[in-house]
Amino acid sequence: MTRRDRANAERRHFGSGVDAPFLRLRALAFVLMAASWFLLWTRTSYWGPLFFTGTWLGATVLIYSAGLRHYPGIQRHLALAVLSVPLWWWFELVNSRVDNWEYLTASDYGAVSYALFASLAFSTVVPALDAATRLTMRSFRFEAAPSSHHSRTLAATEILSGAVSVSLTFIAPDLFFPLVWVGPFLIFDGIVLLQGGRGILAALMTEEWQIGFAVGLAGLLCGALWEFWNFWANPQWVYHLPYLDFLHIFEMPVLGYLGYVPFAWSVYQLINLPSLSRYIPSRIQEAQ
Repeated sequence: MTRRDRANAERRHFGSGVDAPFLRLRALAFVLMAASWFLLWTRTSYWGPLFFTGTWLGATVLIYSAGLRHYPGIQRHLALAVLSVPLWWWFELVNSRVDNWEYLTASDYGAVSYALFASLAFSTVVPALDAATRLTMRSFRFEAAPSSHHSRTLAATEILSGAVSVSLTFIAPDLFFPLVWVGPFLIFDGIVLLQGGRGILAALMTEEWQIGFAVGLAGLLCGALWEFWNFWANPQWVYHLPYLDFLHIFEMPVLGYLGYVPFAWSVYQLINLPSLSRYIPSRIQEAQ
């Protein structure tokens, strides 16, 4: 199935009715989100990371319901959750160098319990962005992936630039910390393009802005929710951004929200890597 056929299949599916089992699932998701949200904001507890996870697990199902009007399936959700854990641990590794954020908690976690709780929380990131992207994409029509005889050159340039960007964040973190979010996008986008997929940068260069705008908007939506739920939470993260530590919206400096755009692009392209996406179940594909 081509990307254009898949997009049309998704658009037809968006208009279909909502089945009764999913209505029950949506109700359960709302209860889980509301209860976890209440506990996240009102309890100083060792189990705080579980409350964060429950809030986002419920919210993700609800966002899927708004975007797809069905749940794409536990297998896809779990696959994305598994993918999410090492992805965010990578950013934690980078943060050990750039020191752009830290976690504040009243509880004392050992190394094992911290790793387990953190991994559970990190597992919510990619599914949430996938759900939000499906929601924001409902308003756009996408054509077939643009072809260009320069695509391999562009792909190689992106991958090299991404590798340089990642290196610079470790070499001079106070100067190049914004590249934390740009480097992975360039690498993933270049690999997708190299493997014959749709490159976001290639699309933007041909004035096909819809894909970049829709995915970036999903990143900003999730970013706003992350920062909103974090503001009164325990545990909580706070930021230390050189030169940008002003005009905060919740804990995040306003210019820091721009990082959610390339981060969302990175996640979208990671999910859509042709060599990887075949292992991520899709209810729409299975229905064909």
